[in-house]
Amino acid sequence: MENNEKINKNKRLSNKISKLFLLFVVPLIILLGIYTWYTAHILNERTKEANVHTLDLYSNEIFQDIEGADIFLNSITSNGKEYQRLQLNLPSIEIQDYERQLLDKYRAILQTNKTVSGLFIFNPGRGCYGAAFRSNVGEITQIELIYYFKDLMKKIQSGSEDRMYIEQIGEQYYLIRLKADKGVSCASVVSFSNIAKNSLVGKEKYVFYGGETGNVFYTDLSREETRILTQNSEKDILVASDGNYRSVRKELGILDINVLYLMKEESHLFLDMTQSLLLCMTALIALLLPFSYRSMRQNIFSPMKSMVQTIERIKQGDMELRMECKQPVEEFTQISESFNGMLNQINKYKIESYENELAVQKARLQYYQVQMRPHFFINCLKNLYALAEEQSYKKIQQMILAFSSYWRHVMQDSLHLIPLRREVESVRDYIELMRMTMELPPCAVIDIPIYIQDYMVPPMLLLTFVENSIKHIITSEKQVQVHIKGMMITNGQQRLNLSITDNGPGFSEESLKRLNSSVCGDEYQGQKIGISNVKQRLDILYHGEAIISFSNNRRGGHIEIFIPIRER
Repeated sequence: MENNEKINKNKRLSNKISKLFLLFVVPLIILLGIYTWYTAHILNERTKEANVHTLDLYSNEIFQDIEGADIFLNSITSNGKEYQRLQLNLPSIEIQDYERQLLDKYRAILQTNKTVSGLFIFNPGRGCYGAAFRSNVGEITQIELIYYFKDLMKKIQSGSEDRMYIEQIGEQYYLIRLKADKGVSCASVVSFSNIAKNSLVGKEKYVFYGGETGNVFYTDLSREETRILTQNSEKDILVASDGNYRSVRKELGILDINVLYLMKEESHLFLDMTQSLLLCMTALIALLLPFSYRSMRQNIFSPMKSMVQTIERIKQGDMELRMECKQPVEEFTQISESFNGMLNQINKYKIESYENELAVQKARLQYYQVQMRPHFFINCLKNLYALAEEQSYKKIQQMILAFSSYWRHVMQDSLHLIPLRREVESVRDYIELMRMTMELPPCAVIDIPIYIQDYMVPPMLLLTFVENSIKHIITSEKQVQVHIKGMMITNGQQRLNLSITDNGPGFSEESLKRLNSSVCGDEYQGQKIGISNVKQRLDILYHGEAIISFSNNRRGGHIEIFIPIRER
């Protein structure tokens, strides 16, 4: 026993890989780590200089775009014909035309200006709310900005405004340039989020924050990392959750906005003599890797290849194929045994599923056999013949209509749900037929609220029990009385409660025991085939969640049905 455990332990994948790792990979990783650290140390100053240069270019581009948008707005408000016309009391069609011309100029500016997210023109007094956005500005953001300026125009009204400020709208911060005069306002909006994302070309990140206020307008880092960084913005290195970043700070020159440029530290291949020596040592160790590979191939790769080939053949349909259980690695042996067990279980489930499908088909076919009520059909034809001899054509027409409606309901698919209203109509049709054919017509009281009659139920759910009641009471000399009641109950889950009560002799003790039993025997034999069919269909349609009970009360037989609510 101890020898087997020792053999299994030596064959474990974790032990084999650990030995290979200690012998070959660990020394290689140590040397590569030393080499990487040394290279990164040399490149620190070069990286810092490159980052400063990158941030200068980026900041200058942003500043020039914002300044260009400001010059454009000044030009529009000072000398723009369209802006001046919008201040006049012109007809609405002319106002709309000048608004369109101004928006065309806005769109032309947005083609060349990569920083500005949107330009606006507002004249609330004339119902003018024009805006042009970049294609990357979402619809929700556009709506938030338009509503913000509409609210702002209510405060400004016909006053004058000429300012640049930072505002939080929704979840984003924006740099807004606003010029307003004589009830007409122009504005440009710059999203810190957009200008940061538009400039990302690699692993760099940006943080925009206020120098004095410390408010963070945009960050690519977590809130905690951003707080630490802005409080120590003069430090060169930031240790973030996804690695180390070298940081460079620069004032944007607009409203005391600061930009932090973060570049993830990486090593590059700039080799000196020391680095070359380290590289040669790494190569020497790498020469030992073929021996490691041979061992891994025998113990890992070959068994894995065999397992994959087995899986592919099973995938192609060879479900009788099994994996080799005796493997050189203990974990592979466990996988093979588990996989083979899973295949055996799948085959078992497939057989059970096939048998269940056959049972469903059998239930459907035998239900159709139940639907074909030959005696009832023949009796209806005899009654029609008798009425024809009496020349009671009006009654013949009524009976044919009721019979066709009843037969249409009987012949529909037993596993498709129908509205409760249609089931109630089929019961009424059947009662009407019985009234025409019986000397002592039956009486049915249906107490089902209108608001629950749109819920879906299986066909023949009520009709089967009504037919059963009339069939067993018809031999007596008293009038058949059936009371059908429906309601919705809520007890953790909404359910539809339907009950059928008759004035017959009720169920015998043997029948009650058999009908209320949850053990399924041969449901489709004997005189209770219709009731058994209903129970079978409820079980199929509601997966065991439907409840049906049979009992006797002082009036006669009583049936309670509880099914989950399903709307049309």
